[in-house]
Amino acid sequence: MRTTASKAATTFRSISTERLREIKERADYLALKNAALRGELLEREAITKAGEAFVISIRSLIETSSMSKDEKNSLLETLATWPITVNDAVKRQKRQIHIGASESGD
Repeated sequence: MRTTASKAATTFRSISTERLREIKERADYLALKNAALRGELLEREAITKAGEAFVISIRSLIETSSMSKDEKNSLLETLATWPITVNDAVKRQKRQIHIGASESGD
């Protein structure tokens, strides 16, 4: 059977853990808010739409150019890797965020 002191110590640890978690969440929220205020955050959907519009424009320019068919195909193949490049960048960013959180003890 647990003593009152033991129960109190367990309760205190639980409260301390919850307070620490809340403090970390508030700090994360404040860091994100400050990054947004400094203009350091970008909306993924807006960037993706802008990128897609850019790729469509470039593709149209390539297709209507006077380049040879081989040159056009080469450029279009390179251009087709854009979504893969963006997805790779997103994955790297998520890993960096995860690694940063691990290093800070989260």
